[in-house]
Amino acid sequence: MIREDLKKFLIWLKLHSPFYQSEELISLFSGIIADDRVNCDSAENLGENAAKAIVGKKIADVTLRRKVQVFTLADMENTTLIDTNPVVFNPNQLLHRIARVLRSADDLEGCLQHEWAPYIRSLFDDVALRAGRRRF
Repeated sequence: MIREDLKKFLIWLKLHSPFYQSEELISLFSGIIADDRVNCDSAENLGENAAKAIVGKKIADVTLRRKVQVFTLADMENTTLIDTNPVVFNPNQLLHRIARVLRSADDLEGCLQHEWAPYIRSLFDDVALRAGRRRF
């Protein structure tokens, strides 16, 4: 009985696969389809080529180009183009650095003059800022 049910289930699973058959990289979590910037599927080759380029050089002469950098699906959301080069940024780290250089509350307007988002995401999630303690 169990084997028959398993066979039925496997036949149904082949007909109704939960995984989309495609040559594109797709996030299982969000369903985001990767564009041509995402190269995490060839990370091993990129790393080997970067290591080969370093071998035999002095530390002072070693330079790694951004083209060698591995971009993941998560990096797609936090990537911006600066001088036609994709740069990955961490919004939480960016907010912390801005908060560190503030000298007064009046400086905040100048620091946030050029926004990357309509609101600072880290102010509204529970990852970047910890809850304050109530003292009675």
